[in-house]
Amino acid sequence: MTNCNFYATLSIISFIENPRLPKGGRTPMTTDIPIFNDKQGKEHAHSWPEVHAAARRVVEYFEWLKGQFINRDKMIDALMYALLLREHILVFGESGTAKSAVVSAAVRGITGAQLWQKQFTRFTKPTDVFGGIDARTLRDTGAMHYITTGGLLEADVAVFDEFLDASPDMLRTLLNITHERRFQNGSQQIPFLPLRTAIATTNHNPSILLADDTRMQAVVDRFMFWLHIDQLINEDDLVAMVHLYQTSAQQTHHPEISLGDIDLISSVVRHLDLFNEDTDVMRAYARIAKQMREQYGWFSDRHIAKVSKVLELQAILRGRPFVDVEDIMAARVPLTRRFDDTDNPFEDITSTELMEWRSTRDA
Repeated sequence: MTNCNFYATLSIISFIENPRLPKGGRTPMTTDIPIFNDKQGKEHAHSWPEVHAAARRVVEYFEWLKGQFINRDKMIDALMYALLLREHILVFGESGTAKSAVVSAAVRGITGAQLWQKQFTRFTKPTDVFGGIDARTLRDTGAMHYITTGGLLEADVAVFDEFLDASPDMLRTLLNITHERRFQNGSQQIPFLPLRTAIATTNHNPSILLADDTRMQAVVDRFMFWLHIDQLINEDDLVAMVHLYQTSAQQTHHPEISLGDIDLISSVVRHLDLFNEDTDVMRAYARIAKQMREQYGWFSDRHIAKVSKVLELQAILRGRPFVDVEDIMAARVPLTRRFDDTDNPFEDITSTELMEWRSTRDA
């Protein structure tokens, strides 16, 4: 395992099998969880064992995926988090670094999901993304109405290949869909798009785009996860990569996870407060986020608030219905808001903060 892993598999699964007892007045593990269903407007009760079983299946799926690629653990972790949080991820790096291969392998095993994938160019038109124009409606009413069947507007998961090759107008249009998750289709307002997560890949460094057009900051900022992928440089990694490539034809089994498992975990994170008013953990997280913003890369107050959900998700993956200070380690990638990962002080800042937190707690 690399230092960039959020947590080792066995650690996560051991917590799911043997969850820690909740402290004080925290929610007991046996309590049913009312989950609001966005599509049907009804509440459905799920037990913590159901949530933990779903978490086990999801973790095992992504850990299997790590074994199919060399030194791509951080990217695979970030993909898992983005999918479970209904957030978006931007992956960039040189051509030939397995960005698209990892993404394709990850989404391939999600059963029950409508997948939409498109390679963008500067000539990509709205009809390539949203669907063809309904000629009859255009003729009869003069309104431009898209035939959305099979297009982005019906997708649960979307993959934008060479995302930054799209025109600025197309990028801003996609911003409305990925952020607002709604679309004005002629005279019809589509208020709730099913899109959970958009995964964008590009060979270009986004900093160059932002230098040329600062208006694109809003587009890039909507991706909670930014991830730079480098070429392999370690000799052992290269040997392992060649070995995997030579034996890949023998791999016939591809595990699966269900969209239902992803939605269940996502609903728990979105609708429950797993901080349980623990201001000590909140304050420790806030101090770390503040220092990362001051020392490493700018990000908004909104981003700091949204990343707190990463901590809640990590708690669920570790089998707890409450956030612990150790869960802050999972925020490394989303609190790295720069287009490279050199001299990242996250581990030093977090380690120092956690030591101080423990000293204060044990005093």
